[in-house]
Amino acid sequence: MQKAKSLLKVKGDFSFLDIIVKRTRCFDQPVPVIFMNSFSTQVDMLDALQAYSDPKGKNRLSSFLQHKIPKVDEASLLPVNCKDSPELDWCPPGHGDIYPALSTSGMLDRLLSQGDESAPVYQLETAVGAAIAVFDNAAAIRVSRARFTPVKNTNDLLAVQSDRYLLNTKFQLVPNPKRKTDSIRIDLDPGYYCFIDRFENHFPCGTPSLVDCESLKIEGDVRFGSQVKLKGWVSLSNTGRESFEIEDRQRIQGELRV
Repeated sequence: MQKAKSLLKVKGDFSFLDIIVKRTRCFDQPVPVIFMNSFSTQVDMLDALQAYSDPKGKNRLSSFLQHKIPKVDEASLLPVNCKDSPELDWCPPGHGDIYPALSTSGMLDRLLSQGDESAPVYQLETAVGAAIAVFDNAAAIRVSRARFTPVKNTNDLLAVQSDRYLLNTKFQLVPNPKRKTDSIRIDLDPGYYCFIDRFENHFPCGTPSLVDCESLKIEGDVRFGSQVKLKGWVSLSNTGRESFEIEDRQRIQGELRV
């Protein structure tokens, strides 16, 4: 993926970034929104944030840059050396970098100068067990899926983009009360759906309806027309070399092999 995940369209024309910013503007009090970007996402994120200039100052939007670390060759354990594309020699360390990055980027000093003396952190990705041990009286909080819907891969993205979730007037992503089950198992063939560009090419007319679907498994190259509705347990398999296209307004339940 060549851009920030937050710029992906998730509901209609709204991206994750759109939803985050519009959600904070629904609050009664000003809410500062700070993004930690990597070296590969900083430029397009800053460009996107320009659309949300707020001259009245109701919401502060800002960002800071996390560090980068060298990639290591698995065989030699030496730093990778991509002579033709040196930018590929590096990678971001992840969300666990938030504390040192806040300090070295100058963002921490900026927050303190504005009177912000605390910065709650909701996700630690690097050695979370060790990090928790550093804090006295640390505890875990279980957040229900009604408030938190992770999108870690294209399986998760398909579910959120579908009619299983709705975007309400306060820009909250909420479960569709009409869906038949609380959860859905989605298993997309990684050879055709793993990368976002290939994923989007298989749903050129939008995602199929999944509000009545309990499980979806796709093997092979299957493209979807518009207004396709999947119901119950669905398994789609294309063993051929050519792409198979599901026509517009099809209703599918059970197994389909081509």
